[in-house]
Amino acid sequence: MSSALTSPGVAGKTFYVSVVVPVYDVPPGLLTRCLESLSLQTLRQDEFEILIVDDSSSRPETVQLVDEFVSAAPNASLLRHTQNLGTNQARRSGRD
Repeated sequence: MSSALTSPGVAGKTFYVSVVVPVYDVPPGLLTRCLESLSLQTLRQDEFEILIVDDSSSRPETVQLVDEFVSAAPNASLLRHTQNLGTNQARRSGRD
């Protein structure tokens, strides 16, 4: 499997909850609602992590939204596959 983990600020931290968000060319409105919902959680940011697994999205707006969210959210990280591996593998990558 070929992938790259970005946003090393989250690496090494221990969280109570991990939210894995598999993404592949998600429509911008749906992705925005998902990410906004995650950022409005009542848990403190140091209590949960958001791991976005981009399964090699080709839509520029999807890639941009994900990159902007990960840059702004201190508890978010991004694992980006270099080839599309499918939803199941994206979820597994986030779990590992």
